Amino acid sequence: MSRPPKPYRFKVRGGIYYVIFHPVSQVPPSLCGREYSTGERTPGRAQTVAVRKYHELLKDAPQAQETLTEYASVFYTDRCPHCRRVGVGKVRDSTMRNRRQVIHRHIERSALGEKRLEAITVTDLADFRHELLKTLAVSSARRVMSVLRTILTEAEIQDRITKNPARKLPRLPRQYAERGTFSRPELRHLLRREHWKFDDAYIIFRVAAVLGLRSGEVRALRFSDFRDGCVTIERSVDNAGVIGPTKTGRPRTIPIPEFLSAEIAAHRSPGDYLACDLDNRPRSTRWWMKHYEAALSRSGVPPVSDGRKRTPHSLRHTLSTELLSSGISPAIVGSFLGHETGLSLVQQAYTHLQADHLRSILPVLCAIFCDAERA
Repeated sequence: MSRPPKPYRFKVRGGIYYVIFHPVSQVPPSLCGREYSTGERTPGRAQTVAVRKYHELLKDAPQAQETLTEYASVFYTDRCPHCRRVGVGKVRDSTMRNRRQVIHRHIERSALGEKRLEAITVTDLADFRHELLKTLAVSSARRVMSVLRTILTEAEIQDRITKNPARKLPRLPRQYAERGTFSRPELRHLLRREHWKFDDAYIIFRVAAVLGLRSGEVRALRFSDFRDGCVTIERSVDNAGVIGPTKTGRPRTIPIPEFLSAEIAAHRSPGDYLACDLDNRPRSTRWWMKHYEAALSRSGVPPVSDGRKRTPHSLRHTLSTELLSSGISPAIVGSFLGHETGLSLVQQAYTHLQADHLRSILPVLCAIFCDAERA
């Protein structure tokens, strides 16, 4: 992404480079238009002198006394310099609202927000992050620091600061919480129809549990994806409702057991998707979590197992654990669940061969999810 034009230009007179600052720069208007001699005869050295002179003049500008809170006040609004630079419409409205809240809650109210923009150091950022971690999870602190990095990067691009202290601050490592799993009796009990308020919630979680699909994959499933005893997973819906490719970027075709095929055939939906609203849009992440938590509460299944939280993704982890413990090859389990490393070159090229290869899983699925008399 290109930088904005330089706030000055050069004029050569008598072999000497002179620098002239534009009125649109942050230099005080009374100092713009004047010619300042760099004393240099080469453009490279003249450029170095011009940058030094520019920052000297900025010390006399009102922006030199600008605090972080004052500078951040326009970010993620209709006057946000970052949103204008990356392109209007490229940043979603929901993202702008969320990041505006981050600025208001964590940056504007902090001691860091009262510091002059030019005076902020790496130590200040490290202290600010240390305070965040006292009250926020690592993922939330990472989000706040990401917004702060964006603000300071824009300040550097606009020459409000000479150096960006965020560049020298190491990023917080990502931490992934290990999810709990369900036992077979708990899984069968959770997936009983009476624990789900609506038919579409029941069927979508039933499919997710039996086939080990990710949230975005199962919410993007259409009835046309089910044919000849198989289902093709070729799209996914993200948290903003945008439909795109799957996590691995490749479609996969997997067989489905007969009991699940019968349940899908009997299900009725107002649109093309297995579960959708009246406008034929896939169900949202919020809807997904709300119905999962409600069913978990009605079923009485504990939300935590061995200190690990049970989330909708625990259904996928549970299936993986059950298949591996039943003696299914890790390569077959990886292919069935759509792991990046689970697909061989042949399976990637011929999805019908992949589906035939995975049919050995079907008896195990019936044993896991069917009642004892059906298993």
